[in-house]
Amino acid sequence: MNAHPYPYDLPPLQEITPEQWSGTDCVYCPGIGDGAMRVVGRIRGNVLFAHRECADDHRWPETKE
Repeated sequence: MNAHPYPYDLPPLQEITPEQWSGTDCVYCPGIGDGAMRVVGRIRGNVLFAHRECADDHRWPETKE
């Protein structure tokens, strides 16, 4: 079984801000870019980042440990 590389729910594309597209802001909490971040997705060649806590909150239930 192949695991999905990014097992996270992402916000709708139209709600993602330029700062979130560029990777400077957390994809789940716009305007906040400080703190440790992890990759949560890739859309149209853009890598999306989120705070570790935010990523854990949006992780697919079947992939949680």
